Amino acid sequence: MKKRKYQGHYCKICGRRKSNEKFSGSGYTAHICRDYAKLPKEKRDDMQTIVEDKVNLTTHRIISRFIEEAYTLRRIKDV
Repeated sequence: MKKRKYQGHYCKICGRRKSNEKFSGSGYTAHICRDYAKLPKEKRDDMQTIVEDKVNLTTHRIISRFIEEAYTLRRIKDV
């Protein structure tokens, strides 16, 4: 089975795949679509930190679940 190739490009801020035409030259490499590139830098940076915080929280939750499972497995093996 082949790996699916997605068309377009991914925007880091809105989290959606958009067509290549929706990205400007510098936004294409920064993964920021034109809609969000038009916003003032302060607002764009605030939105970017919110997205990064969400990613960090979900990653932290996943890691903490794995740690808890490891401790429970260790307790079961010790008994």
